[in-house]
Amino acid sequence: MSKIRVQGPENFGGFSHDGQSYVPDDEGVIEVPAHLPTEVLRAHGLKPAATKALKPLAKAAKGGDEVAGDGSDKVAEEPVKAKGAKAAKGGEQ
Repeated sequence: MSKIRVQGPENFGGFSHDGQSYVPDDEGVIEVPAHLPTEVLRAHGLKPAATKALKPLAKAAKGGDEVAGDGSDKVAEEPVKAKGAKAAKGGEQ
């Protein structure tokens, strides 16, 4: 089930809907199921929360490369041919 992050007004203590209680975290953000009607969220004064800042990867944090990964996602220099594939007319095979 996907969730969305919403934020209530200052000193917001939470709300309940369909017997389920939703309480904000320390930053005042509540994660609610995405299927909750927006009218319900607006009625409680909730608005979309700012996205979480992504933490830098360990290598980048230590002053390493900006791009993380082990290189396994690099594209091969020569195209891979499927078995039995024929080149287009006039092309190499």
